[in-house]
Amino acid sequence: MRLHLIVPGLLRPLAPWLRDYAWRPQAEALSQLLAGAGETADTRADAFEMAAVLLGWEGAEGHLPAAGYRTRAHDLPVPSAGDWLCADPIHLKADANDAQVVDRSGFTLRLDEAGELIELLENILGGDGWHFHLGSAHEWYLQTPRGMAPHMPMLSQVAGRHPRREWQAADIPREWHTRLTEMQMVLYQAAVNRAREARGEPVINSLWCWGKGDAVELSGGGVTAVMGDGNLLAGLAQAANLNCIEPKPEALDAADKAETILLLEMLAPPAAYDDLNAWDQTLKHADVEWFEPLLARLETRRIDEIVLYADGRSWQIRKRGFLQRLRAPQPLARALNISDPA
Repeated sequence: MRLHLIVPGLLRPLAPWLRDYAWRPQAEALSQLLAGAGETADTRADAFEMAAVLLGWEGAEGHLPAAGYRTRAHDLPVPSAGDWLCADPIHLKADANDAQVVDRSGFTLRLDEAGELIELLENILGGDGWHFHLGSAHEWYLQTPRGMAPHMPMLSQVAGRHPRREWQAADIPREWHTRLTEMQMVLYQAAVNRAREARGEPVINSLWCWGKGDAVELSGGGVTAVMGDGNLLAGLAQAANLNCIEPKPEALDAADKAETILLLEMLAPPAAYDDLNAWDQTLKHADVEWFEPLLARLETRRIDEIVLYADGRSWQIRKRGFLQRLRAPQPLARALNISDPA
């Protein structure tokens, strides 16, 4: 079996953390997996876009039509008229100079709250080709006239960051600025947000609109199984006539998994929000829960090859030779070729 292992958040924070803190990441099983691994050509920076490419998607980087794929998992009919975008609820957290994008990993939102906000937006702003749709509590959609919406980075790429640079880089029509301001004003006045503020919860004060474009059927790229969480991955799998399987190590031993995608997202939230302690604890948990079982399966040839994809880089991993197994593995940062100032 060949395993395509996608781990967003593994590399993103390491260089600044190594530079700024007297700390070194430790994950024994992952370090052993990387012993003797060969780094391959750079890959897509976004985890879901990397999964889409493996499933046969051939679009330009940064232009995954995520809304078209994610709506498949929600079983929402997407009419041919206009563009559909993911319009996910976010909290813009103000700081001294800008506002930080906080996604679903930084707050909870009940389905009834989401439904009330969507209904309010549709009642006030819906019409003339603009419509709001609810997929789930944290996954909303915006239908716009064709060509009106700009291409924006995926929410996973801007979570924890200040969005000013992305806004400046995008070719944003003036009407889009006006519409977004109107959305923010409606959300600001919503009773749901007044209640959330009274409870000390982050208010939903903006939407991150991304992922426009026409979704196409996918060839599958030879992949026979997809494992991971979330509706976007499930929708991509559906487009390739595959089911998305709950990620469990024992599921790798099932039949007909010759070419498998495994997407593990647990490191992405603490990486996005610069939470070193949470990231370190999550890595240690992943090392026991995932990397140890993967190492054992590689050593016993239940897995023939692992290709690890992390934040735009990739490594080809095969069973270690006898002498490699005798040598102590390199420190994780060195194995990942992250500059270590020590």
